[in-house]
Amino acid sequence: MVPENHVIEAVVLKRCSHHEGQGTHCRGWIPLSSAGQFIVKRRTLTTVLLFVLVFGAPGAFAQPLKIAASIYPIGDMVKQVGGDRVDVQVLLPPGASPHVFEPTVKTAKELSRARVFFEVGAGLDFWADRLVRASKQKIMVVALSDGMKLLREEGEHADEHETGNPHVWLDPVLAVEMVRKIEGVLEQADPKGASVYRGRSSEYIMKLHGLDEEIKVAVSAFRIRGFVSFHPAWDYFALR
Repeated sequence: MVPENHVIEAVVLKRCSHHEGQGTHCRGWIPLSSAGQFIVKRRTLTTVLLFVLVFGAPGAFAQPLKIAASIYPIGDMVKQVGGDRVDVQVLLPPGASPHVFEPTVKTAKELSRARVFFEVGAGLDFWADRLVRASKQKIMVVALSDGMKLLREEGEHADEHETGNPHVWLDPVLAVEMVRKIEGVLEQADPKGASVYRGRSSEYIMKLHGLDEEIKVAVSAFRIRGFVSFHPAWDYFALR
């Protein structure tokens, strides 16, 4: 009769057989003691790898930085710089005008969830400024046009923007300034992502410089450089 311990051996290793007085022999398999060590080591290695992948991965379990942006172009800039490290919510609905927009309760809720709020400034986002003042949450507000030399508006829109024309994002050169400001704010709010923000910001700025050169080449051959616009949004673009 085969001893009980050898029965276990045969079950575990399958191709091992027991011969009386000669012990257990295996064909092409490792002894049970070595197999046990192998299994333990393999399980330990698997556990270590899982630990490294889960806890050692950059941004593991990190929630994206909640960002609110007043209009889509600003939200897109922030997303270009922040990538997956930011969760951007644009407050102005598609098709709505920032000049006459009336915020809703939903707009206020979306803003209250944000840690940082990016706006153009210069009076364009007046409706958002009211929401920020009414909010009980501590929100970092960044007006991207601050510090820029704004063009003066003339005609019926002059009274709307007393501080100057707010459509600065339509000038690639000024857009570069805005991107750099966005990068600095994101680094301040999320220091661990600084290298990500710097890298993505540099790539985006290179594209904006390329766009500026492309525009210059395209319009250099124009005989007539004047154009008609129903809204003074393109004044900065016209400078290119």
